[in-house]
Amino acid sequence: MAILLERLRLALHPQVTVLRELGGGGMAVVFLGHDVALDRPVAIKVLRPEQATAVGVERFLREARILARLRHPNIVPVFQGGEADGLLYHILEFQEGETLADRLRRGALDRTEFWRLADGLLGALDAAHAAGVIHRDVKPANIFLNPDKVVVADFGIAATITASEPLTAAGSAPGTLAYMAPEQHGGGRPTPRSDLYSAGLVLREALRVRIPGGAEPATGDVWDGVPRALVAPLKRALAESPADRWESAARMRDRLRRRHRLLPAVLAVGAVVALLVAVWPPHPPPVPSGRFVLGLERFSEVGSTPGVSWADSVRDALVERLEGFPDFVVDTAAGGVVTLQLSGRVEQRGDSLRVELTATTPDGRSQPVMGPTVAVAGWRALVDSLTLEVMLAIWVDLGDETVLPKRALPVTPVGMERWLHAEMAYRDAEWDEARRGYEVAEEVDPTCMLCAYRIRDLDRWLGQSADTANLNRLMTHLDRFPAEYRQVVVATTLPVPARIDSLRVVTHRHRNFFDAQYLLGDELLHRGPLVGVSRQEALTALQQAQRLRPDFAGVAEHLAWALIAEGHRDSARAVLDELARSHPPHDAFTAGLRAFHELAWAWRFLPYDLAQAVSREVLADPRVAGSPDLAAGARAMPALGVFGGAVGFGRLLTESGAALGRSGSLAMIFGAVAQGELSLARAVADSLRNATDDVEWRLAPLQLATVLLLVGDTLMPPPEVTRQLGQLLARRGLSAAHQVRVAWTMSLLNPPTAPPRILNPLDVLQAARLAASQGDLGLALRLTDSLTNVDYRAVDAAAGAAARILRAQWLGALDRHAEAAAELLWSEHSDFSSIPTDVVQAAEFDWAVGTAAMWQRATHLDAEGSRTGELCRVYTELLRRWQSADPSIAARRDAVRSRVTTLSCRVAP
Repeated sequence: MAILLERLRLALHPQVTVLRELGGGGMAVVFLGHDVALDRPVAIKVLRPEQATAVGVERFLREARILARLRHPNIVPVFQGGEADGLLYHILEFQEGETLADRLRRGALDRTEFWRLADGLLGALDAAHAAGVIHRDVKPANIFLNPDKVVVADFGIAATITASEPLTAAGSAPGTLAYMAPEQHGGGRPTPRSDLYSAGLVLREALRVRIPGGAEPATGDVWDGVPRALVAPLKRALAESPADRWESAARMRDRLRRRHRLLPAVLAVGAVVALLVAVWPPHPPPVPSGRFVLGLERFSEVGSTPGVSWADSVRDALVERLEGFPDFVVDTAAGGVVTLQLSGRVEQRGDSLRVELTATTPDGRSQPVMGPTVAVAGWRALVDSLTLEVMLAIWVDLGDETVLPKRALPVTPVGMERWLHAEMAYRDAEWDEARRGYEVAEEVDPTCMLCAYRIRDLDRWLGQSADTANLNRLMTHLDRFPAEYRQVVVATTLPVPARIDSLRVVTHRHRNFFDAQYLLGDELLHRGPLVGVSRQEALTALQQAQRLRPDFAGVAEHLAWALIAEGHRDSARAVLDELARSHPPHDAFTAGLRAFHELAWAWRFLPYDLAQAVSREVLADPRVAGSPDLAAGARAMPALGVFGGAVGFGRLLTESGAALGRSGSLAMIFGAVAQGELSLARAVADSLRNATDDVEWRLAPLQLATVLLLVGDTLMPPPEVTRQLGQLLARRGLSAAHQVRVAWTMSLLNPPTAPPRILNPLDVLQAARLAASQGDLGLALRLTDSLTNVDYRAVDAAAGAAARILRAQWLGALDRHAEAAAELLWSEHSDFSSIPTDVVQAAEFDWAVGTAAMWQRATHLDAEGSRTGELCRVYTELLRRWQSADPSIAARRDAVRSRVTTLSCRVAP
């Protein structure tokens, strides 16, 4: 290994210092290293040179791709992968703890250690299975017991659930024989339940001294030392037939956790517990998962003034105050199936009102819901008081915790009060106020896990970066949530493809669970196109979410976004009007968001002069004019396909002064390019260059021009682009990051060369271009297929768009037109890294070149023989975007018109 060690040291110097060998197996060797830039220890896994066969290389690369997808606290993260000096390597997080195999040499685990192991191992497997990955080699040597968490490693022989042919030699069975499930012994097809069998063996071994010779039949004395309460759930994991095992790792963990909590009581007072179980009244039948229905009967009336129905007024106002919460729905139809029924009477005595209500569950439990006696003139204060009392009855007293996350609530009265007020702001779509409210509730009562859950949801919508501490708290306390909530939280930690797939599974299993349906719609709308999923699917998911919670403003805002983007004028207008009536905005963020929707609708569907009038009216609103996010308005409109708004509203911003002028100019450049108005974009780019000396703002148009050359569009002549890039590169004091970006952009203008070393996704893309130029399109695709927009975004905003265009060209050259078409769908996304007020974002490049990409996509769809409906969608959208395009685009536009006629596509007026 000395030669391999020295080769690796030379190959990774100076970025990583390779220190010593840690160990290895038949396929790879693991070394300890030190990441110089980040000053942290790392593990470096290197494929043995003698294993660098086609199967060996593919298996090694697949492990890196799998680990890159499986971002979970209990799965070892991969930081980087690549090839250096002919060596394939992964750089992974160094695990400071010992392996479970080492720990068991000192004896069985105690109860605390065991539960940490079970929770971490099954949590990791649940995340892997949700992402479509089977580990296939679960054993103590692949489990690390770190001081703060359990980590599962070595996915080297993992398989995808849908794989038809694992990378294994014929007749062999991958894995470790002693921990294999029965179906694996003969080389049979593994499933997620195969991993659960292996996990059952590992957990049983952790509780007792293991009999030599490996796995034993689950009979006799092999269960000596295993607490009686854990025998049944572990036996189920070790069932001979996969069909008899646990259906999921999450379900197995839940059952073990329940048994774990009962263990002391079972051991001490087993007979008493058995007696209590025998006589305890059964729970009522659960309502469908995630569906809590509050029924309000007509209230009776006592002593009202003639001609005045206080009972109806109070009930109607109470319904209005209780509608729109995400965790329950209000049903006023008599005789409906409800989870909690509210009935009672309203009594007027002179100038006073009194309300006596009762909340009743289907199994007959009830409690009074009382408000104060108030003067008739103050009856709305009575409704506010009743709303709080009904919320307490739902969440604290009578609500079903199998449906509601009651155990995630704050436990102190002041914490509960703060949470209730935040929840009402959340219901009223006061997003900024709600987030601050949940933060306050967390500060006064850190047990409020539902606060952490809501904050994570709000951060996505408010465009804030994910809070790692918040996620860690959620993951640590997932047991406080019902199963479907846990599945949603875990899904949000996964990479986009696995996240969407996992949410689809949750919505299928729990058809009435609103949060999963809402989040699925959100993911499909903002990130679905990044993984080849049409935005139309987002529209379907959001419409289903609206059916589940018709009064929740968050769904309405997302739905309006999707309807505008898909060109549904009247439907979008109806949603926006209803939103304005039912949830008028109060806080600044919500007011700005609603104004953005109104502007987007106006610029998408109204004539230019009317859209401009609406824009001036919006700018006159002091809440909008004073918003720090105003600069984002024009630049974000292409996320909804509103490129005319980017140009028109951007022009208004340029007239508003220097503070907004740069953003307005940038919006005009990118929007004009998307509409084929290249001459306008060039003129504004020249004006911007004369107005600012900032490198970032000068570089963005040059990068846009460079990427457009990949699709045959000329925003600026290549020599001019090269000249200006050279001027930037020659600047004194140019930052290292800008040097990398400028040099890489210049490289796109020249024939590809081999990068001196692979340090970042730009180097990978450069190596892929070189491979493609040498005729190895397969290698070019393999080098880039695990890189995502997020990877490129970390080093350069324009690189993701360039990579998509190049990959589609390589796929098309291989006649893989369906894959090329899916690749080019990416620009329909609306995935901001933050609200675009200052730094130019990757999404803006995606949207600007998206029209040219759509034109290329149409050619691939035609070559593939796609359905007429999808072809018409693409061609009619191209016609819309190119209405005022330059003469240089005229030939394409004529070809589009011809295809629209041939296909008999319906063109919107």
